[in-house]
Amino acid sequence: MSVWVTLALDRRRSVAAGSACLEGTTAIAGDPDTPVSRDVYLSVEQDAASARTRRGASKLLERIVSAADGTWRVNNLDPTRHYSAVAYDHTGQYDPATKGGLVPTPYTLDTDPTI
Repeated sequence: MSVWVTLALDRRRSVAAGSACLEGTTAIAGDPDTPVSRDVYLSVEQDAASARTRRGASKLLERIVSAADGTWRVNNLDPTRHYSAVAYDHTGQYDPATKGGLVPTPYTLDTDPTI
């Protein structure tokens, strides 16, 4: 079995203010999958030009703890940037699960947390 992260927290952000969000779930793969609460680290990916002039290929943006049902959400992201999410198993039984190249979904009337 492995812990996986699909593609998100429910709080306002001023550091990376924007008009989009990422959301997803953490679960132990199986038949059926078992949702679990896990630490999820969200990083903003740097473009190739920035990566050459700075150390590291991404910048940690936020640490999120997914809910008991595995769901997570990050609001107020820049919709023009790409992000990476890494879910860690605090029990040490499973290796971290990573998803990169994530593009946030722009808010609509249904998803905008300010409406």
